[in-house]
Amino acid sequence: MISVLHSDTFKKADAHTLEKRGISSAELMEDAAMACARWFTAHYPKTTAILVVAGHGNNGGDGLAIARLLQEEGYFLRVFRMPSRKYSHDHLVNAAKLPENVFLSESEFKERMHQYNLIIDALLGLGTNRKADGTYAKTIKTIQEHAWCPIVSIDLPSGMPAELPFDDSWPVVKATSTLCLSAWKLNLLLPAGGVLAGKINILPFGLDFDFGPQKTLASWYRPGSYLPRIPYRRTFAHKGEFGHALIIAGSDGMWGAGLLAAEASMRLGAGKTTLAGPHDLRTALAVRLPEAMFVRSGELFWDTALKTEGYTAIGVGPGLGQSPLSWEVLKQLIQSAQAPLVLDADALNVLAQSPAWLKKLPRNSVITPHMGEFDRLFGPHEHWWARLVTAGAWVQKHRINIVLKGAHTFTFTNGNPIPLVNTTGNAGLAKAGTGDVLTGIITSYIAQGMDPEEAAPLGVYVHGLAADLAVRRHPRMSLMASDLFDTLGQAARKAYQAFSELSPPKSSHLPPLEFFDE
Repeated sequence: MISVLHSDTFKKADAHTLEKRGISSAELMEDAAMACARWFTAHYPKTTAILVVAGHGNNGGDGLAIARLLQEEGYFLRVFRMPSRKYSHDHLVNAAKLPENVFLSESEFKERMHQYNLIIDALLGLGTNRKADGTYAKTIKTIQEHAWCPIVSIDLPSGMPAELPFDDSWPVVKATSTLCLSAWKLNLLLPAGGVLAGKINILPFGLDFDFGPQKTLASWYRPGSYLPRIPYRRTFAHKGEFGHALIIAGSDGMWGAGLLAAEASMRLGAGKTTLAGPHDLRTALAVRLPEAMFVRSGELFWDTALKTEGYTAIGVGPGLGQSPLSWEVLKQLIQSAQAPLVLDADALNVLAQSPAWLKKLPRNSVITPHMGEFDRLFGPHEHWWARLVTAGAWVQKHRINIVLKGAHTFTFTNGNPIPLVNTTGNAGLAKAGTGDVLTGIITSYIAQGMDPEEAAPLGVYVHGLAADLAVRRHPRMSLMASDLFDTLGQAARKAYQAFSELSPPKSSHLPPLEFFDE
């Protein structure tokens, strides 16, 4: 796995790298600055007039080193250094390498800001642990109010902590791009930070993490780092080998949710899929998805207990409605289900009406809440950081799997408080029905025999990859949930190919690739 590390781990990596390579901190800073300078020369022509705004610490030192390297490349630039009596050693080293005429006074900085085509923000970085105040807060405000050009932040947008929670009251630079040094910082993955960071670019520069235990906050889920038991079809396989998924979904006015979940289940390989829905859903199912079976669950909504014997996974919730009678049958399902449960949407909203039942979910169940559903289940949270803490503690104690949906979906599995961060998907998924498709995908993988803790992150990955493939044909704003069916198979195959390239040991469960799609 590629880890999202705590800021303390970066400091230890700095010290370890200096010792292992036998170099000074200023030399390591030069490596980071060179990585950034290469990015700037690749993205901005030499006619660009650049303003570097440097803080008094090592982030400012990075900015000064970048300024020197870009000046040597022929760029016109000026530098504003924050006034201070406590410049860091490496800041002073790099300041001494620049000619005096590049530095601006405070008044010149404010008066001439409109003359530049690019601002490099190197005010505050990884060490930020409190809200900026005083001259730093004023400088951040000045940049935001007067800058008309792109702003590129070094490591983090100034004023943003790496992993502490923060809110709108914190003065933070709103960047066009962020050059994140060496590895991701957690707040760049959360909505509050990601929206301020612009386009995020990870720039490795030789920092060595090959030392003892490291404090990990999250791990990226992507091919090349994880080997799930992906279902495949042998030449002489039959449908009975790939499970029977039950999808309980749909209600009066929300027929489509059940259809989307059921089709996703079939597209991802479930041998059989049965949709349990209200009486009038049967006609729509027969027209849209004749391959699926149907069980009546009520007249207008789910109000009838269902027999669950013979199913290998049960997905429940999309478009279900929140009738009081639905709560009663959901309770019966939780008590009697003999197959793993995947709960989404209205199943979660119904469950939130009686939180005690959340603790009674069968071990290894999967719940897939978005932010609002999560807060209804677990109580209000002021920020995403708190939600991650709650989810981590809950899976440790109750051994369920939580898929906390968002731009970067966080999946907590197998009692592990450290989430898997998804690497696929785009804003086209911010539309009704896409969550129903995800429910069907995860249910399908479980029905085929995957462990829920493997099916959940893989399902999220394939769902996002299908969206990434679909936006090649449809603009993000035009993408609809049903468009994903055109690319789901391709996404599943690409995921399979990527995992197959891991060169697993001989005992691997992965078959030769040709068996995936004969």
